[in-house]
Amino acid sequence: MKKTLFTLVLIPTLSAGAEQLWSEASVAACVQGKTTKSEVIEAIACLKMNPAAGPAIVEQFKWQNAKLVAADADVAAALADLGHQKSLKLYVKYQLPEGATRLMVVESAEIGISAPTVLYDLASLNIRYIPTSASFGQGESVPLQKVRSLRYIKKADYSGELTTSFVDGPQITDPSHKSGYLFGLYGPGEKRLPVVRFNGTTYPNKSVGNHLDLNSSALSGYILTFLTLEEGEGYVGKFEAMIAQQEKAKAEAQRVAAEERRIAAEKEVVRKAPILAAMLKAPMAQEDSCRRLGDPYVRGDPTDADIDCQFAGRINLSDLKSVGWLVVSKQTDPGGTVREYYIRKAR
Repeated sequence: MKKTLFTLVLIPTLSAGAEQLWSEASVAACVQGKTTKSEVIEAIACLKMNPAAGPAIVEQFKWQNAKLVAADADVAAALADLGHQKSLKLYVKYQLPEGATRLMVVESAEIGISAPTVLYDLASLNIRYIPTSASFGQGESVPLQKVRSLRYIKKADYSGELTTSFVDGPQITDPSHKSGYLFGLYGPGEKRLPVVRFNGTTYPNKSVGNHLDLNSSALSGYILTFLTLEEGEGYVGKFEAMIAQQEKAKAEAQRVAAEERRIAAEKEVVRKAPILAAMLKAPMAQEDSCRRLGDPYVRGDPTDADIDCQFAGRINLSDLKSVGWLVVSKQTDPGGTVREYYIRKAR
């Protein structure tokens, strides 16, 4: 038996003056100064009904009341239930017009146009699919849970073809859909507000802080599929395992590369030892000319570069001072990059 994507909680009818309910201030008011058992239980009930309260505020409140949570099973159970509600996610798979497919774990939704409110608790929202189509009936809407997939193809500036598939099987195509926001909900004061954007993490690469605009014009050419909880968690588990394997392979490659660099550095020290010993014993004022090695496209006058000297052999500029040699002149190319060095034993 499949688990449902959301646990629906009906928001009570509120007056127009209560429009500040869904705000950061209202979340803070739920928990401020609540320390006794009865106050904490009251705060939990307040948070359960406020979709602006997300998992972060629950964890913070739990931490602030850690002693009470540890000592009281009722409080611990109530907070666990609240944490479960706030952690529920919506999983949306979408195919881009060019064919690439992404999975978004929706962590918040933005409600309203002029001053959007960010809501984190998708479980307590009765999000509706509002196709604004004669095919559905004027003013009709459908619970989001009943929508399986949709695709909008823009045909003109403000209209296009909208095809919707439903969980229970039927598919409806509206050839003259009026563009606009496809999802909405009834907010405080029974005011219908558009859901303008989903925010969350996208896979397969686990890119955080992404968003999906929900205006039908912005979604032209997209195919959106709303997954069940089992499907979404299954995909995320698969992608997380893939990412973990890639990270493991990357770490191993870095370890091997570091070991190879260490061995190469040790060999280089052994190779240069007799060269530097001879340069250290060279008589004062002895001279040599050296050609700069390495990437010819590295410009300028580096202080650390491999050089090949006519008599001494291949060393590094940084080695000169330690054996008593100095650069006395340089030859640059037309671009101003040093290509030749003239060195002399100075001590």
